[in-house]
Amino acid sequence: MPLDLDRAELRQGRPEINLDLERTTQDRHDRATQLIFGAGLRLQNALGPLEGTPAANTIRDVLDDLDGAIRELRGVALRLESDRHTAGIRGDVLALVIEMSGQLGFQPQVVFNGQPDIQSHELHQETLEVLREMLSNVHRHAQATAATVELTIGPTLVLQVTDNGAGLATLLRPGRGLTSMQDRVWQLGGSFYLRPDHPAGAVAVWSAPTAGQQPT
Repeated sequence: MPLDLDRAELRQGRPEINLDLERTTQDRHDRATQLIFGAGLRLQNALGPLEGTPAANTIRDVLDDLDGAIRELRGVALRLESDRHTAGIRGDVLALVIEMSGQLGFQPQVVFNGQPDIQSHELHQETLEVLREMLSNVHRHAQATAATVELTIGPTLVLQVTDNGAGLATLLRPGRGLTSMQDRVWQLGGSFYLRPDHPAGAVAVWSAPTAGQQPT
């Protein structure tokens, strides 16, 4: 069997090979991240006795490099996932998260549940606009260092963004962002709310029915 099958051939003709490759890639990514993280912890533990010496500064530089390598690995994983979902709302959500990651300063985790896509172009576009506003709020107000974007599609589309930032007090400041999200969801017959997360941060949940939306 030839070993130089391109990605299109794997996707279209040999789904079992594609699945094995995806699993192998994910396993290698997870293993590499764990190894780098473990090395960082060992260096961090070794740093204490060396405080005040040139070696301590060198170790801090190496720790910064390891943190950068982990961020890069996570970014590559997110881009691979985006490439796998090249069409539909999942692909567009991943592309938007990648776009916003530079502004946020970190890569949010992305979780998909339920159906792979929706039929309504209007709901598709509104979901992306709301996600952009949610992530912008995390950047502007939450002072977060991590976030999770979760999209669930069934009879109702549910978009949830969770962050580990300063909580509701900063997110509830008056502004066009919250008003815009509320206006969008009311027009679609859905709901929007914010709640605190524990031990810190906030959860924003935006939902709208998929049934009854006109496909376009």
